[in-house]
Amino acid sequence: MRFIYILSLFCIMGRVHSQTASAVKMYNGKPVIFVNDKPYAPVFYALTDVPGGRWSYDEMPQHCIKKMCEAGVQLYQLDIFLDHIWFEDGSVNYDIAKKQINGVLQVCPRAKIVFRFHTNPPKWWQKKYPEENTVWEGIQPQEDLDYGLNRILDGDARTTRRYSLASRKWKKESTEKIVQFCKEFSQTPESRALIGLQMVGGVYGEWHYWGFTSGEPDFSIPMQSYFKEWVMQKYTTEALLQKAWNDASITYDKVNVPSVAERKKLGAGIFRDPATDQKVIDYYTCQHHMVADNIIHFCKTVKDNWPRPIITGAFYGYYFSVFGRHAAGGHLAVQKVLKSPYIDFLAGPQAYYPDVKNSGDPYRSRSLINSVLLNGKLWLDEYDQQPVRVFPWANGTTDNRKKFDSVMSNNRSELTRSLMFTISKGMGFWLYDFGPGTQVVEERSEYSTQSGNNSGWWDHPLYYEVIKTVLGIATQNIEVNHKPVADVLIVYDTDVYYHLMSLGNGDPLSMPLIDWTLVGFYKSGIIFDPIHIDDIPKANLSQYSTVIFVNTFLMDEQKRTFIINNICKNNKHVLYFYAPAYADGKKLDVNYISQISGIKIKKTEISGDQAIKPAPDFDKYGTFGPWGQVSPVFYVDDKEAKVLGRYIANSLVGMAMKKNKDFTSYYIANPIMNSDLVRAILSLTPAKKYSTVNDVVYGGNGTLTYHTKSGGSKSITMPSGTKITIELPTKSTTAIIDVYTGSLLFK
Repeated sequence: MRFIYILSLFCIMGRVHSQTASAVKMYNGKPVIFVNDKPYAPVFYALTDVPGGRWSYDEMPQHCIKKMCEAGVQLYQLDIFLDHIWFEDGSVNYDIAKKQINGVLQVCPRAKIVFRFHTNPPKWWQKKYPEENTVWEGIQPQEDLDYGLNRILDGDARTTRRYSLASRKWKKESTEKIVQFCKEFSQTPESRALIGLQMVGGVYGEWHYWGFTSGEPDFSIPMQSYFKEWVMQKYTTEALLQKAWNDASITYDKVNVPSVAERKKLGAGIFRDPATDQKVIDYYTCQHHMVADNIIHFCKTVKDNWPRPIITGAFYGYYFSVFGRHAAGGHLAVQKVLKSPYIDFLAGPQAYYPDVKNSGDPYRSRSLINSVLLNGKLWLDEYDQQPVRVFPWANGTTDNRKKFDSVMSNNRSELTRSLMFTISKGMGFWLYDFGPGTQVVEERSEYSTQSGNNSGWWDHPLYYEVIKTVLGIATQNIEVNHKPVADVLIVYDTDVYYHLMSLGNGDPLSMPLIDWTLVGFYKSGIIFDPIHIDDIPKANLSQYSTVIFVNTFLMDEQKRTFIINNICKNNKHVLYFYAPAYADGKKLDVNYISQISGIKIKKTEISGDQAIKPAPDFDKYGTFGPWGQVSPVFYVDDKEAKVLGRYIANSLVGMAMKKNKDFTSYYIANPIMNSDLVRAILSLTPAKKYSTVNDVVYGGNGTLTYHTKSGGSKSITMPSGTKITIELPTKSTTAIIDVYTGSLLFK
């Protein structure tokens, strides 16, 4: 029997290319995965790291891999931890890695595999070297659970004992094992199926700092040492350091990580004033660039030591749905990572809130996805939300078929919507299957009995129909030039978070401004491109009739000049929220807001209600404001501007528009969380409206995707300006339309 198994395995491996070379290349305007010079649509199926669903050779995962393979999926992702291969006696064993690959190949012989390779040191290492672990001020680290078959990552999001991301010992010793893995595993037959390594670390492998959701990292000895050296490199003399930190007594020897009290103190309302708060600004900058350097280091290590071309990437670039904790543990050094030649792809789960899961909600990427594209990198959305799960029989006998059919129909529509968002952006995704051990059954009291049925998250004929359709469109469109259809550009920033209130959920304005206003943009009928402010020069600005600046409160003179000279012209409509350009990295100046917006803006304070009541044309949508007291408050003091809304507290103008010589400018002081009001404001602009109702429209890569909660007869404006009408079932439906012909591809 052993001989037969080995012979069959040899035959499987013989069908895999003997020398596999993989790369991500820009092809027809989008990043595409190439394996031995053959292009593949970036559509993956990914197993979990959770016990019960993590091993490809187990019964349930093999069943799902086989079904995915039958649906046409050829790309797969599996987890490997250093815990699996590196042992306390110093030995290394690759059996788990080999079995993971062989488990896939047994049921999908032509599969191409990416390992999610965890750079975290094994748990035994973290116990052995406690001085290398993360420290939080005033918080005693928790211990991992010591009973049951535990997930290795369980506890990551809490202040559990974890190594410091500044630990040189961790970085050195993990690097040595990764080099060894690359040199030795690359010589095994199994390595021929391996096309990529996703190098992961930090919380859940997503490069968030340990305990960032509740704690302020990192007061460990490794971080104290790292920060001191970073400061010495930035400020080459103590005189420069003393001037920057406004502290005549500070010396290199006295540099330490700023305390929570120092981080809490703010010099200018919700802003950190560089004149008094530079130490904290420096620390957060140091922390984020250190994490980015770690990512680049591990990807470079793989590139340098794997003997053939191989794809490398990481979880990074999260922007939306970061819980207001961007400074403590978000991904603020994204520009550094995007510029690295050692990074082929970035990845992350979809946005988790608000209004993102149900029918009618807009699915959206966690990232500034167009910036990833402009930098020639591939973005992979991790679709990790379980479809609503019920069973056709309840309690083993009661017929529940009608409810089951209705739920599955909604799930089908939502899955189509979500997957097509990423494809429309010229990017890719993986369907992440947390496995049977993590399934949640809706309405547990009545529908909780499984009646012996078990399945993966995506294991149903309706889901496979969607996956097969979307994969077919993505594969066919590899040869189609990706022409973005968006005529609205929405601009965001990451560096601004170094300069804003950071403790708790951050300042009371940024979270609703970033995450809640976004829902309104998606439901307004427009198609837009989200972009990082640093990537504006790379964009085709002639494509956009309307540009929206969201949290771009930090702009130096170079950025202000570029925007004024290249965006505020050609009759564009430009919208600015709250405090565009108020900070330049050296000082805070309200005159910069007036300069960039073309509207005269002044500063004040409001101790009472800071909500804005829209002007009569828009007052039916109600008032809108931040989530708490904001300081400073800005208002319009310009006789040439048309008033669109006033503060309730003092009747000063908080929203206005002004027709300047070369462009029309809009100033909006508060976040707008009402989708109808967002649509009403955008109706004043020339932005193309693909839909006039609350439905969701995505476009690009040869397709237009229309998602509706209620269905029915829908009038849609195509990119060419032609209007078409499609008849949809009166239920949650997602239609895929050929952007060139207007023909219906799927519904």
